[in-house]
Amino acid sequence: MADILLKYLPADRDRIHAIEAELKSNQLSIDTAQPHSKKNPDRFEEQQTRPAQPGNIVIVLWSQNSSKNKKFQYQAEQIMERDISVPIIIDNALIPIWLRKNQAYNLGDGSQLYDLPDWKKMMANILPLVAAK
Repeated sequence: MADILLKYLPADRDRIHAIEAELKSNQLSIDTAQPHSKKNPDRFEEQQTRPAQPGNIVIVLWSQNSSKNKKFQYQAEQIMERDISVPIIIDNALIPIWLRKNQAYNLGDGSQLYDLPDWKKMMANILPLVAAK
């Protein structure tokens, strides 16, 4: 089982690369759903929106896309109830009211992560959780 599950919408797939690379540079294993083929993009959505297993550390990417998607919001709320949820915000996306801003890490535009105070705080919180699994 991977150390971290990344939860994001297919529309944000290109935006997750920097985050994934930084996590891997910290020796963390990542689980992200990938499309089976370019011919069937709906398959990607099916896999990516599947519920996480209980007890996972799940990084939930809040973007302009995901903050408008009701299905994503519902699944993110379920994740918060049963998993260790780590919400991150990119592009100053508006997040649901039930998720207060002070509960989420703001990663600006999603690039140059290692220089951001919120990235450093997030990693300082995640690494001990992974070690305890």
